[in-house]
Amino acid sequence: MWRRRVDAAFTPYDDFVSYQEAAGWAGEVDEVIDAIAELCTAGDTEAAAVLTEHAHRCADEAIGHVDDSDGWLIDISERLAELHLQASVEGEPDPVELAGRLVALELTSELDGFHRAAAVYAGVLGPDGVAEYRRLLEPRWEELRLETEGWSSPRFAIREAMIGVALTTGDPDDLVEVYRHDLRTPDAYLEIPRMFAAAGRDAEAERWAREGLETFTDRSWQTPPLREFLAGLLRDRGERSEAVELFWEAFVRAPALTAYRRLLDEAGEDAAALKGRALETLTHRLEQPPPLDTGHARVGPAGVLVEILAYEGDTERAWQVATDHGCDRQMWLTLARAREDSSPLDAISVYEPEAFTLIEAKKNATYRQAVDLLSRIRRLARQADQPQRFEDVLQRVRTEHGRKRNLMKLIDEKGW
Repeated sequence: MWRRRVDAAFTPYDDFVSYQEAAGWAGEVDEVIDAIAELCTAGDTEAAAVLTEHAHRCADEAIGHVDDSDGWLIDISERLAELHLQASVEGEPDPVELAGRLVALELTSELDGFHRAAAVYAGVLGPDGVAEYRRLLEPRWEELRLETEGWSSPRFAIREAMIGVALTTGDPDDLVEVYRHDLRTPDAYLEIPRMFAAAGRDAEAERWAREGLETFTDRSWQTPPLREFLAGLLRDRGERSEAVELFWEAFVRAPALTAYRRLLDEAGEDAAALKGRALETLTHRLEQPPPLDTGHARVGPAGVLVEILAYEGDTERAWQVATDHGCDRQMWLTLARAREDSSPLDAISVYEPEAFTLIEAKKNATYRQAVDLLSRIRRLARQADQPQRFEDVLQRVRTEHGRKRNLMKLIDEKGW
């Protein structure tokens, strides 16, 4: 009866649950999960665990017939996993039998509810359950680990399950053995030194962290957690200057405002000296036009320097660098707003082309933004005692875009 109730909740009204129907569908599923939770609270933990496993398989199957744009299935998977763990802890199931069920769930599910289950359930599984987990996984792992034709879902699933087993041992050498052929990301390099540090093997933790940073110098947007970990090790040993040097190297390799701020934060009372050094480094690079790696986007040294100068409040120098070497559109607007009081005509020189760019987008929202900029131009032109500057801009708008009725309506509402 309970299985049929679970099946009915996950079955779509038609062949597919649309985006509009997904919230209602997920609400009905949640009601069934509530009922299973009540079973668990009442003491029927074995039934609750079995039904939760069945529900999770249903959720996995639902991937193919539910529009999950809002992440309902992820929430359902997480809730079922939490309930299953609760039922397992309170019910004290046979650890060897539980290991077999968890292995099946972890390796066959696309949802992450039972990800690295051996580590999550270590207290319930105990030595016998973990040993059974390893026994079931190792033959498949040995079969797939040396694949040479790229990545595969089965290989990833078994590797993650084996990592879960390795984490239960507290022995970082076990984790290294699993990762031996799969150090593909900075996250992998981070997990290994963390385990070495937890085992009191700080020298090896440092070595792995440094190796990870050196291996992924071209992924500056992915390495901050690894760098933070290594800096923490160095600070704990009293090597504060070494920690600062880590963030200096990061800034030099991938200059960005975030890297600059993090460097100064690490430097503390020595930040003033590093400010000058950082700005001097970027100024020197203005003579070297190839772009610098700052993560997903590639930004030249001028753009980074302008952003940092604006952050430091030196808008005059930031404006000069932007004028001489250029910067992105958003930074120009930031500089213009900062110069409205001191140099209104400079601000107008930025707002005018931006207003026409927004008008060319031909959307009501951008029309409104363009009219807001025109209002700024009008105010600044008066402030500079050159009201005709606004009249010229307005006349150009009417001449070039007079047939855009929605735009003209917004302008007429202003009474211009």
